Amino acid sequence: MSEDWSLFGPTAQYGLFSVAFLAGARLLYNLYNSPEPESFSFLPWADDLPEDDTVVVDCTHPNLPTLSHHRGANNPAGVRPADTSTGIVLNALQARSGWNRDAIVITHKRYVTTNHFDTDSFLSCWCYINRKAALEHEGVLRHMARIGDFREAFLSPDLITAHGAEDHVTFIREAYTALKLCCWINTLEARLFSAPYMGRDCAAKMAWFLPRFERVLRDPENAWGDWQQEYTRVVSGFDLLAGADCMVETPPGLGLAVLSAPEPLHYYSLFSHTIGYDVVLMMYDDNRYEVEEKYTQFVQLVSRPTWPRLDLAPLAAVLNKFEAQFAAASAIGEEEDAGTTQLELQWAANSLTDTGPILRLQRRGEHLTKAQRYGHPFERPIYSSAIPPRKMQAIVQSFLGFGLQGLKPEPGGWSWADLQDINQQIHWQDWASCLLEQVSRGDLEQAAAAANTPAAGRRRSLPAAYSISGNAGKQPGASAAGVAAAPAAAAAAAGVAQVPAGGDLQQQHDAADPTFARGFTSPVNLQRPGLPLPASASPPTLSQPSVVAQPAALAALAASLPPLHQGNPWLLIYSTARDGISLATMMRKAEKVAPSLLLVRDGGGAVFGAYVTDAWRYAPRFYGTGESYVFQLEPQRLMWGWVNTPTLRNDFFQYVSHEGIGVGGAGHWAISLDEELLRGSSGPCDTFASPCLASGEEFEILAVELWHVH
Repeated sequence: MSEDWSLFGPTAQYGLFSVAFLAGARLLYNLYNSPEPESFSFLPWADDLPEDDTVVVDCTHPNLPTLSHHRGANNPAGVRPADTSTGIVLNALQARSGWNRDAIVITHKRYVTTNHFDTDSFLSCWCYINRKAALEHEGVLRHMARIGDFREAFLSPDLITAHGAEDHVTFIREAYTALKLCCWINTLEARLFSAPYMGRDCAAKMAWFLPRFERVLRDPENAWGDWQQEYTRVVSGFDLLAGADCMVETPPGLGLAVLSAPEPLHYYSLFSHTIGYDVVLMMYDDNRYEVEEKYTQFVQLVSRPTWPRLDLAPLAAVLNKFEAQFAAASAIGEEEDAGTTQLELQWAANSLTDTGPILRLQRRGEHLTKAQRYGHPFERPIYSSAIPPRKMQAIVQSFLGFGLQGLKPEPGGWSWADLQDINQQIHWQDWASCLLEQVSRGDLEQAAAAANTPAAGRRRSLPAAYSISGNAGKQPGASAAGVAAAPAAAAAAAGVAQVPAGGDLQQQHDAADPTFARGFTSPVNLQRPGLPLPASASPPTLSQPSVVAQPAALAALAASLPPLHQGNPWLLIYSTARDGISLATMMRKAEKVAPSLLLVRDGGGAVFGAYVTDAWRYAPRFYGTGESYVFQLEPQRLMWGWVNTPTLRNDFFQYVSHEGIGVGGAGHWAISLDEELLRGSSGPCDTFASPCLASGEEFEILAVELWHVH
């Protein structure tokens, strides 16, 4: 290049430099001064979104650019992050007024979309469309999104002083305005549409609220009748918690807030007292408790570091043991056996990957709807426990103190791979044994308090010995080469039977609407080595290439099919890479398609799936046939067929609800994928006597494909 350039004289060189400079300047000018579209619009979530002219907010998409606080979002590098998706949209709108190429490119797209309706997703869309008004009311809108997502409102001068800058809120009047507007949305959504969080009529909700919101934003008092009832409940509950009859405790080094109140309250009242904390123990009169891990641990929070989320299953197992002990003790000397009633109740917890896992005491066979799980505590039943309040608090603090040992909060939160790694390395059986010993000695409360010291550093393996009390009852830890204890091992160490929330097996079989979130407990406990997939040099004929599995693996899988289907072509019915990430889309495309192969690749590199004979469909019970089987293609090529047990019903092959899709339901799901096709679980399944098929019992989904085998 330098030799070619030297052929030109100084005058020619200057001229070429000038031409290049002017061309570059014109490109920059065109970029930064190109006219915006005359208007912006909301597009309902669909398979065929205009890829060149659409931005996705408050969720993720495999192909489209995003403005979202969700993990895995494809946000522009030049746009500042924020705690909420609304905050990120506002940051992009602000940045576009300067020389920020990324912000200009993404905010020039004509359409905005999202896959759900809540306060943050609605405001993200509204701000993108109504830019001038959004920037005029920036602080109120940012704080509305925080209230809607994290349920945290700055309802006192102290909170404004400590946290107001995070949402650009200066005056308490702005915080109360944000609360009023959130209550307006909540009230009208419940009055006019399906229950919040159910996801049935998102487009209809957007179409109704988008044109009406600005009027109420500019004059909230004009809509007083639509927000005042919920608003009054929130403010009175917040003031109640600040009064003498309630208590808010924050033990150090655990990220825990303990709230004590006579009755369950509105979430905004409760969590506005937990700002800066990630786990909440709610304690009400009559020994009623709930433990919740906040949404702050689910998204990429940037205003503060967050603690890693712990799997609540080991805590539920230990609480069930203590529930039985304290119930038996309280029944001694009484005419009526109190323990009998208590046996009808069981501690259970949502999955680690739920948006906000709740640990609660519930009746066997009880199944909360998604609206109840995500609704306010006073909207769901909360039963009395036999465990005294101070012992309950000590157990929760002990659980967190053990699990978080050697860890510290991380800016931006934790990846699902990190959380899986952390939870797999915690030896919960050591904690359960030590806890039982402390209860027998009568020093549980003192030991738990002594363990509440701030943690430092990041732990990848447990120390050789650990004591909750710091100096008494030391328990030997497993060696670094040992296998980390699963939640079931913790239950076994505590002498707790692993029975899911749905009750005993026969009750689960007869239930018309089985609980999707858990598999069934079975006394069969079969687990056997997988059979090697047959070798084959001929891969199947595919309608298009697979992004989940390699041709050699697919050839082996094709050879394992029933003879009737071997050698037949495969038609790709659904692919997250091609069709977008949506269970609803997959179900629509899978209608009347049978048999089929479900293929999954997870974040740990495992590839696995299932062959099923029936067309996938929403149904209140399991369906399918014994020809179904599950398999793993990576890291090994193995398959597990149905285990027919004449003495025990074991025909749990296929199941789909609006909360997810599952294969195999005895013991643990062989495969379960959530309704967003973002996370899943796999564990020892008695339907096929199969082990965990994925890279871990909880996993992040990278890709899903559904193939029709002709």
